[in-house]
Amino acid sequence: NSVDSICEAQGNRVDGVKDGAGSSFWGNQGNATVSDETTYGLNMDGTKGTKVVIADPCASWYIQKNYGSGQDWSGEDFVGFWWYGKSSGDTFYLRLVATAGSGGNEHQVAFDDDYTGWRYIAFPLSDYSGAGVSLADIQYVTIGCFAATGSDGQTYYQDILQVFTIATDNLWTAHG
Repeated sequence: NSVDSICEAQGNRVDGVKDGAGSSFWGNQGNATVSDETTYGLNMDGTKGTKVVIADPCASWYIQKNYGSGQDWSGEDFVGFWWYGKSSGDTFYLRLVATAGSGGNEHQVAFDDDYTGWRYIAFPLSDYSGAGVSLADIQYVTIGCFAATGSDGQTYYQDILQVFTIATDNLWTAHG
């Protein structure tokens, strides 16, 4: 992807998801059903992506990865993933939660479905740590939508959730 090639991102593939996306990574949650997607063009890397089918698009929905124990992302700069947009006009979010059940150690950042096709969505982890999320203890990650507007059976695709650091010392090189 462009982040990896242009900025020389050092990808720490979270929970092996680079090769293991799909229903083995995300859980079926909140009005959404996940399954493996193996159709060429509907996954970005490897042979399997995630297909997300929304049962009732007028309700909120989400998919979630619960790690079971805290993940230390404190040495990373960004969290990103591939999302296949449908130009629905809906606003989605990526939520990070540390120390599940603490009631205040979570934050979400929004992104709009205003395009069609694959797009790499990335957010600075400082957006989350600045809001009080402890990056040293990530308990779960959620992608969702509060007020979807599509039709029944709306389908989205996701691939490759990752956290990474950008090697800024190699971003710009002066040539004389």
